[in-house]
Parts: sequence; C-alpha cells; structure tokens
Amino acid sequence: MPTFNIGDCVWKLNLYGNRFTVDIMSVEQDKDGTTTYHYVPNGIAWSKEPQMTFRPNAYIPFVTDPCVFKGWSETKEKMWHGTSLAYRAPEPDDDEKRALWQAKLKKHEDAIAELHQRCAPFKKGSAVSWQAVYCCNDIRFNLLNMGNTGGCNSQSTKILKGVVESEVTNDFQCTVKSPDGIVHKTTVWALYWGGMA
Repeated sequence: MPTFNIGDCVWKLNLYGNRFTVDIMSVEQDKDGTTTYHYVPNGIAWSKEPQMTFRPNAYIPFVTDPCVFKGWSETKEKMWHGTSLAYRAPEPDDDEKRALWQAKLKKHEDAIAELHQRCAPFKKGSAVSWQAVYCCNDIRFNLLNMGNTGGCNSQSTKILKGVVESEVTNDFQCTVKSPDGIVHKTTVWALYWGGMA
C-alpha cells in the first residue's frame, strides 16, 4: 500500500539536503511491490529558493523556462540517498501560495512568448547582419563583439551579412550562412534584421 495518495502535498527531499513541497499527481505499483510517485512542484515552500531568472530586456535576454517546474517527475519513497518523500501537514494558506506560484510561472511563460515575438523576423531565409572581431588576420570571436580575443594586439571589427539557415529554436538559437558558404550557429540577439550600412 502506498504511503501517500494522489493530491497529497508532501516534502520532496534530494541528495543535497534541500527540500521543497510537491503535489502527488499519480501513484503506480511496480512489479516488485515498490510504489512510484509522480509529482509536480507547487511552490508552497522551498528550503533553497530556485533561481527564477527574469531579464527579458537585457542585452542578451533571459527568462527561466517554467517547463522545468511545471512538468512532473517520478520518485520512490526511499531512494539510494535516503528518504525521498516525507509527510507534510497541510496549512491554511496552501491554496493561496499555489496560486502565487502559478502566477509566477505564467509571468515567465508570457515573457518567453514575448521574446519569441521579438525574434519573429529572423525566419529561415531572412537577410541578417552581424558583427565579427578579427584578430591577427584570423577570426577569433564571431557573432558577438564581446569576450576575450586571445590577447592579440591587432584586431578589427567587421560587419558580415548572410541568410538565416534554420528556424529559431526554443533557446533563441539559429544558424546563419555567410556568402562564402560558412555556416555559423548563434543566438538571434547577436543578429541585425536586414542589411546594415
């Protein structure tokens, strides 16, 4: 018989000693009699607050993808590192805290959707430009004019043009091909839509 039931809010413990509250979504009995629990974090309590980064307007935008907190995971009551699930007494404000957590995840989902709208012009076949840094007649750091160019004293910046070769992925990456046939993988935030002077 399982210790916990569907709908229970329990503590999930990991091997690092951190714990957070989860809701039991389903319960399965393995062939050997061991119970497997499917759970999802509910945001009510955390011993170590997760890093929910939210910088949609930064030079290189970033927003935590909430799918890592919304998708279910599975565990057993006892794991190789010890207890995996532990009893938690319900508290009166649990539903209110769940609602705040869902609102936080929704905020991140909306921000990601807005970022996808911002990069919509970078479709397959779009003309783009980007900035490259050349050092000692060798390209050392391409697509973003930042970072270490290898300590070279002689460097120059050049604007390159090309065409987007692939659709933009969920992490805002795509490949672009320059007229010389070289294919580069980059973030869309390094690109300029259309031609640059």
